[in-house]
Order: sequence, then C-alpha cells, then structure tokens
Amino acid sequence: MTYPLLVTIVYWALIASPSTFETRYWAWSNISKHALNSVFALFEIFFTNVEPIPWLDLAPCLVMLGCYLGLAYITYATQGFYTYAFLNPETQGNALAGYIIGIAVAECIIFAIVKGLMILRSRFVRKRAYRETSLHHETESVRSNERLA
Repeated sequence: MTYPLLVTIVYWALIASPSTFETRYWAWSNISKHALNSVFALFEIFFTNVEPIPWLDLAPCLVMLGCYLGLAYITYATQGFYTYAFLNPETQGNALAGYIIGIAVAECIIFAIVKGLMILRSRFVRKRAYRETSLHHETESVRSNERLA
C-alpha cells in the first residue's frame, strides 16, 4: 500500500520531464502508471476495511526497494543503460547516495503515515459503528416498552 505513493512521489519529483506530456498517449500512460496508482491506494486506505499494516511489514518493503535498486544495476550491467538516469553514479556522483537513502527514508515516512491513517480510519469506523449499534438497541428498547404499555 505504500509503494504506489512512493512511486508517484519519485516519478514526479525525479523522473518526469517536459516530454512526460508530449503526446496524449504519453500523458495518459504516465498519469495511469504514476498517478492513478496512488488514487487506488488512497481509496484502499480510506474506504476499505483492510487492517492497519503491521510494523513488521516495513522490513520487507525496504528489502524489496533494495532488490529493485539491485535490478536497476543488473540492467545496466547486462543491457548497458540505467533504467533511471538518477541512478547513474557517473552523472550523479555523491548525490546518488542521497537519492538512495532519501527514497528509503521516504518509504519509512510514507509507511508510518499510511499506518497512522489506517488506524484513524479504523477508530472512526469503530466509534461510528458503536454509536449506530447503541442507537439501534436504544430504539428497539423504546419500541419494546411501547408495546408492553
């Protein structure tokens, strides 16, 4: 649930360029791949009954980011190009370490925010359900008393 948000942020902050919207096809392609995924993730966070993500899930998320980073360098070694220009150590120099660490830190922050939002949503729904259930029982009790009288 956190990757779509991270992908959206990284794409629009580091990768998108004026050619992103060069044609209608490229505009739709980039919006559907790098923006709509966050819309769907936010829908799942706010409007479903998915339990809040456990803290233990953060470690596999970071491992997967590391694997994805490794795959980018395997692609360079086998195909001769970087999948993302910001991963090129020749052009980025020391900034490359900042990008890698920054993306990992961003994943941790996004994870914590998503977890917090899901906890708030669960509490809100639980309180609302309790109020509606209490009101329903109260109404039923009044109706029962009216029938007896």
